[in-house]
Amino acid sequence: MKHITRTLFFTVFIVALMLNTALAGEVVYSERCMKIKQAEHAIEEKYQLEPAMYTFFARTVEEHEDGSLTLTLSGDSDFYYVLGTYTATVSGEGATASWSNEGKNTDGGFAAEAWNYVQLKDMVRISIRDNGYYSYFPLATAVARQEDPDYYFHEDTGLYMLPEHPADPEIIAERGKITPEAMGQSALEAVREIYALNEEQAALLTLNDMEPDFMYVEEGGKLIYQALLSLCQKDDGSGFPEWTEKDGQYIVFIDAETGIVEDLIYDTTLNGNG
Repeated sequence: MKHITRTLFFTVFIVALMLNTALAGEVVYSERCMKIKQAEHAIEEKYQLEPAMYTFFARTVEEHEDGSLTLTLSGDSDFYYVLGTYTATVSGEGATASWSNEGKNTDGGFAAEAWNYVQLKDMVRISIRDNGYYSYFPLATAVARQEDPDYYFHEDTGLYMLPEHPADPEIIAERGKITPEAMGQSALEAVREIYALNEEQAALLTLNDMEPDFMYVEEGGKLIYQALLSLCQKDDGSGFPEWTEKDGQYIVFIDAETGIVEDLIYDTTLNGNG
């Protein structure tokens, strides 16, 4: 019953979101964006992952010729072996999710053969408590080397990396129909809406300054503007503020020709990203 209720709530939320934005004429989300959110929900629903846990994964999105979309979350760096890979595919028939470590032993805390949402909860808790010292890093490698003595950590990519090849300034000038200021405001509103920030959180959400060369990228034939936002609710000036739920970085990808939101990423930065 809980599964049905949560799924129904999510479906109603997505439909309402699309209708409200269409009627209000404000932030509009692409079909691609909605499919990505549906894929995230499928993984969260089946495997009890939470957005705060995504910081420990690398993320890829692939669109297919038949209109379906696949979201992949793979354990980042030291965690590639123990966290495995979560895959969700969204098609006309709905969303399906799988985990590469399905069937492996997850009992035994950080000594377990595979780490699921239980260990991920502890990773989040320890990251908040230790504020920069992550004692589970070597434990992840130790588990992997029981299977493969020569195991070396996987490529460290994180949830998001700045593009190696940003868009050409001439292309930006020619195709960038929406102003950065307007897209910045859309990004602020999209984060507030999608991640359900309250009024206090929304007021503290800031749009970060980025080098213009890194704000635009060509992707899938579109000119995409990347807005980077930050939320810190207990900034004490120390440089190591206490983490509060929904703190972190938000990246919003907006079509610079239409103003439509194509994707959103949330990273708590508890894994040292950002």
